[in-house]
Amino acid sequence: MTGVSIEATLELWASLRDVKARMRPLFTQERVANSACQFLDGLLGEERRKTGWMRGKASCGVGRQYTGSAGKITNCQIGVFASYVSRHGHAFIDRALYLPRAWTEDRNRVPELMCRTPSAF
Repeated sequence: MTGVSIEATLELWASLRDVKARMRPLFTQERVANSACQFLDGLLGEERRKTGWMRGKASCGVGRQYTGSAGKITNCQIGVFASYVSRHGHAFIDRALYLPRAWTEDRNRVPELMCRTPSAF
């Protein structure tokens, strides 16, 4: 954040911790709660555009595999996304990325596949 004092930045981070603490009980699984909190961190991150398209060939899980949307084997990522929808609105909840076998069997990629520890709340 440019042009914001250190005090203001710290206050914003404290507010974000409060929001995360309030939303955590809404999820029954710790994994899903962590995912929702990390998603919030991503939305508030420094990058101006929040899409996976900017990642290109270095995207995790890209490989030649079957995708139903293309109806054939092609270079792609396969993911499943869960959302909560009600008459009041909708919210992204969780996601899972399916890795091609070539990724999981390649020992050189193991460090890339390790998850970072979720940020402290």
